[in-house]
Amino acid sequence: MKKTVLLLMLFVSAVAFAAAGGEPAAAPSDFSIGEWNGNVYSNDFLGISYKLPDGWIKYSDEEIAAVMNLSLEMLNDNQKALADLAKLTVVFHMIVKNPETGDNISVLTEKVHLDVTSIYYLENLKAQLSALTAINYTIGELSKETIGGREYDVLTATASVSDKTLTLKYYCCKLGKYFLSIVASSMNGEKAAGNLIKAFE
Repeated sequence: MKKTVLLLMLFVSAVAFAAAGGEPAAAPSDFSIGEWNGNVYSNDFLGISYKLPDGWIKYSDEEIAAVMNLSLEMLNDNQKALADLAKLTVVFHMIVKNPETGDNISVLTEKVHLDVTSIYYLENLKAQLSALTAINYTIGELSKETIGGREYDVLTATASVSDKTLTLKYYCCKLGKYFLSIVASSMNGEKAAGNLIKAFE
């Protein structure tokens, strides 16, 4: 758990730069953190749905608040809390993990202010990850993939963690004034990391 949170905090530090703009896709005007109904997560604001696989667990509000270094009250489902959340640069909407394998998926948004595309966003992310000294990243080239009928620009990277290699796939698209990122990570290689996305609809 602690190692996963560290990786997520490093990711937040990497993506928290001033970016944004481009020709955005249509996005709902009301910000939403999303909700769980049993083992299904849905978020109309982001236009995504995710079914938690057997054996996986979802992060609690306390754990997500810890990743974002927020007070738990910020995640409460009321108008003021959501308005405050929408002002943040980076918001984690969902984090799930497989405790047996260490695989995990994060869904987050970054609010942006400049007129750039998701390609530019990921190119900047490449630079930010390369600059991190706590973890040694090997960065791949950008590609495109479709999840739930929506096209994403994708960056694949590997990170050396202790004596293991973690593969991360960053799926990114522009939604209004936000960048939506789905981050899938696995200790079992790129194919395994890519297969994690199949639970999205």
